[in-house]
Amino acid sequence: MPGPGKYKDHSKAAKDVKLGAVDQFKVTNKTTASNKTVIETSQVLKHGSKTPLTKLSLKFKKCDGLRLDSFEASTNGSIKAVVGASNVAPGVDVSVGLDRAFDDKKNAFKPDSAYVSGTYNRDILCMTGKIDALGKSLDVDALVGYQKFLVGFKAGFSQEQSFKGCSGVLGFNWANANRVTLEASNDKKFNFGTFMKPVGGVEVSLCGNGAITSAPAPAAKDEGATKSDAEAKTVTNVDLDAKLAAKFALGNGSSLTTVVSAKPLDINSKFHVGLSYSQNLRNYASLKLSGEVGVTDTEYVGFGAELEFGDL
Repeated sequence: MPGPGKYKDHSKAAKDVKLGAVDQFKVTNKTTASNKTVIETSQVLKHGSKTPLTKLSLKFKKCDGLRLDSFEASTNGSIKAVVGASNVAPGVDVSVGLDRAFDDKKNAFKPDSAYVSGTYNRDILCMTGKIDALGKSLDVDALVGYQKFLVGFKAGFSQEQSFKGCSGVLGFNWANANRVTLEASNDKKFNFGTFMKPVGGVEVSLCGNGAITSAPAPAAKDEGATKSDAEAKTVTNVDLDAKLAAKFALGNGSSLTTVVSAKPLDINSKFHVGLSYSQNLRNYASLKLSGEVGVTDTEYVGFGAELEFGDL
């Protein structure tokens, strides 16, 4: 009997209803070898950049016993290799990996990682743990599924920070294809995901993330108030980003996805509306075109195209 799935995938279906890339052009070639090894090469050119990013990915067929699980390398210096072993005990998988990743937002490499991870997936429980030798950290999580309900938690520890933080998730399934989940952490951050299939060929998603923050209240015009009294007063704010998306199957391998994203609790919110069209051109080629525009910030516009060849 399969378990409830991994903690990180509790709202995966909701997150999968999205636009294609609106900030880049991408070409991907995917080939499956006779031994079931999936070889994928891609080249990405972000808008405003003159240097394309090329990536090679190898994913090997899963089998019992020791195996090379995956290997990835990119021209920006990122590299990842994983060796795995399946069914070392009933429901237990173990993997060892090396990871050197580049952070595009910070334009710098993330801390290198050399880790051992394990997964226990049996009946109603899926539990994972990861020990990072270079980062000197431990991360654990568990997800329990019983009938229509999901309950899970995760926590992190490290030598540098001691306790990195924890979070918990609650989920509810109904009608076999619908799910709603809510996750909250100890640092006052939260996210939610709702996925529904109201009718055949239609998928609807409402998801988002937010944080509860505190800021000093504006100084009151009270001559008798002291400076310490003014500093003691704070205002609690809720920062929320939300996205409503819908995907419609048009037949013949084509689909249309619409997305509206906004900060609903911010009166100065910048609403974005996006539209994406995907089409299977042949049994070996697919095309996705995406566009996004701003409603209140009219100068914002994004456009992306993705072309994929190979075994689809």
